[in-house]
Amino acid sequence: MRQIQFFLKTLSDLPACIDAFWRECPPGPHHVLVSVFSGWTSGANLHHLLKNIKEELPGAIIAGLTTGGEIFNGTISDKTTVLSFMVFDSTKLNIRVYDLSKVSADEAADDLIGSTERLGIPAGIELITTPPTPELYKFLHRLSVLPPAVRVFGGVSGETEGAGQYVFTPDNIFDNAIIAINFIGDNLRVRVHQCLGWQPLGKSFQITKLKGIDAIASLNYQPAINLYEKYLKITPDMFKDERVLFPLLFERKGSIIARMPKEAYSDGSLSLYANCLKGDHVRLAYGDPTAIQQNMQDTLSDIASFEPESIMIFNCISRRLFLEADEQIDVQNFPLIAPTSGVYVHGEIMRAGDEVILQNMSLIAISFREGPGTGKRPVKLPKPKNFGRAMTIVQRLANFVKATTDELEAANHQLAHLAKIDRLTGIFNRGEIESILQKELSGKRKDEEPLSSIMIDLDNFKGINDTYGHGVGDKVLQTVSHIFARNIRRRDAAGRWGGEEFLIILPGASIDAAAAIAERIREQIASEQMLPDGKRVTASFGVAEFPRTGSYKEFYMRLDAALYDAKAKGKNCVVKSEG
Repeated sequence: MRQIQFFLKTLSDLPACIDAFWRECPPGPHHVLVSVFSGWTSGANLHHLLKNIKEELPGAIIAGLTTGGEIFNGTISDKTTVLSFMVFDSTKLNIRVYDLSKVSADEAADDLIGSTERLGIPAGIELITTPPTPELYKFLHRLSVLPPAVRVFGGVSGETEGAGQYVFTPDNIFDNAIIAINFIGDNLRVRVHQCLGWQPLGKSFQITKLKGIDAIASLNYQPAINLYEKYLKITPDMFKDERVLFPLLFERKGSIIARMPKEAYSDGSLSLYANCLKGDHVRLAYGDPTAIQQNMQDTLSDIASFEPESIMIFNCISRRLFLEADEQIDVQNFPLIAPTSGVYVHGEIMRAGDEVILQNMSLIAISFREGPGTGKRPVKLPKPKNFGRAMTIVQRLANFVKATTDELEAANHQLAHLAKIDRLTGIFNRGEIESILQKELSGKRKDEEPLSSIMIDLDNFKGINDTYGHGVGDKVLQTVSHIFARNIRRRDAAGRWGGEEFLIILPGASIDAAAAIAERIREQIASEQMLPDGKRVTASFGVAEFPRTGSYKEFYMRLDAALYDAKAKGKNCVVKSEG
């Protein structure tokens, strides 16, 4: 494959570009994708451009979007158009256009997923869209069912001087649509590389209330704007100018997702440029050009080792706003590896784990290659720019905040753990085991798996303390707790209910299975030598299964009644609830 690209200042540049393309790529059995990244503000010029390209290349797939800046071989421009001709030898292309004013997100997603089944699983799918709506988020979520091997990438159209955000084909210009391009071929290799570079700052906060799908109402039950006012002294009237310096990082399913706040509302909520979920954990982040550069160096090294023949970039406009005069460091070294073209967008589409999401604040670089790599010598990349002593001080202070935050979070985690544990036995305490039981019971439904519990009481324990002393009594409690741990699964839970009484929770276990476990534990306790004079310790067991239509109170009463029966039958035995 090859990538042949051109830079147009005006429409009059097009004929020379087309002539140059035909000289470099004579007509043949090729499959051509023409990507049009345009910052032109004239819709008439854009329409004329697309019409002329289609006339010259009637068999090509032609699609594009408006931009917040154009990227051409490592340089950035505005109010221009970049044409990228990707010429494939064996890869087939298929374009799907979804006008969201005529079809729903579900219908669009079903069609795209269905096309992959009819035409063949693609190596990659490019998505270019107009500004996000609930329908776009729904569409992306539905695409998460695609096999992980399918690389999904793309971006949200940008705009120049308020001229509007559009996606387009030669047949139409859309203000509410999704264009999907399937790259189909066993010989095609596609890799998606993300460059972030924003550094976490301070502790994590949880989204506790949403305002719609793309606005945070509260974090840790406090107005979301408090995060900026309290920790950064950024008030709502300062927010628009400062937000790009301190975006938000979301932790979701092991992935880091960046979001730039869009607006601070009078009710204390924060709108975002992409959706969020209640329960997401969020941190403030800060911009660090040195870290962005280092992240970029690592990304470029990975891309170079892949040996691409073509590179496409979707870069977030917020990175350009943040880097200002240093904007070139984000893109300037890509052409050292392969021909590169790209666009500044208002959101980047990619996978985060299995989920297809809309990202912000990142640069997405997509590398293409047909066939195996050549094993050629690695590209030598220039050394990163030195930003001077002031930036070093910022990094040191941020590192100090991070280290201090990590220590506090570790201490809080340890305290939270200790608050759940019985200090003597090392198993859960009464409050925690009761909480676990309540949570298990609150989620039960008639069609769910069974849940059983075992209530245990050590026989004649007061006599042990009176005869041998509390030190021996404590060791007995510890030994019995170790026996519990040896006989339950990871998903089960054991806790000290009080004094010499214990509770074991067994999700998924029937009453017969729970009784068998109880009998095994009973035998091990009775056979363990715990007392100085060789006498044995015994215990009584009550076993019950949660009734499908019962309540927590009824369940506890069954357990307690079964344990009472075990005591009444002479102790050192297991009794199942008759209910």
